[in-house]
Amino acid sequence: NASALTIVSTLHETSYDSKEMGLCPGGERFCEQPLANVEERLFNIEDSAFQAQWGVHSMELQPINPELFDDIYANSAGFVGEQTTNSNGEAVFSVASVSTYIIIAEYIWTDPTGASWTLYKGRYVTPSKFRDTNRDREKDTASVVMAIAKDSKSKSGVNSIEVGSRNTQVLTDSPIGPTGAFISTLGTGNVFIAAVIILGILAIIILLAPRKAKGKIRGRKRG
Repeated sequence: NASALTIVSTLHETSYDSKEMGLCPGGERFCEQPLANVEERLFNIEDSAFQAQWGVHSMELQPINPELFDDIYANSAGFVGEQTTNSNGEAVFSVASVSTYIIIAEYIWTDPTGASWTLYKGRYVTPSKFRDTNRDREKDTASVVMAIAKDSKSKSGVNSIEVGSRNTQVLTDSPIGPTGAFISTLGTGNVFIAAVIILGILAIIILLAPRKAKGKIRGRKRG
């Protein structure tokens, strides 16, 4: 039954408040909370209009560049529907058939300085995610979870927001700053390159450092 096909998206934020900046209720150091009233849009990436606009993509072989999420969100190519998350952070979409979809959430966040940021988080829904939930031997429901992390400790990684640094860093799939300018994300490749450079510098410092003479100085005790 095509009308029974649904996609359930759950959006939440995880906060690590090691600096006690009030990210979590009750002064807790860690919390996980659903994100309510966040708009999400669903697109069929196998749709011919979507592929004509953005190219042919797949989650495994040719994922969509996250920097395009904001443009895709604002475009109608391949658009299926829009929902707003409820108090549990859930949004439920109805789809006509099993296909490959992408859900893009538009999350507006105000940083500690009062500046407003718009973040775009995307999650794929592949055919393998659809399950038979009513035991009629037909796939009817797919479920996906999206998370945005906030951390008051210096921490580099995709899909996280560093709170409390001198210049708040927004590291998500596709962040847009207050002026609309795109902010470069820090991915795992850049982290690896930075780590290699740091280790190389440390190795040079160790090699150039003066070494102490090995062994003990032996002598006779004079009585």
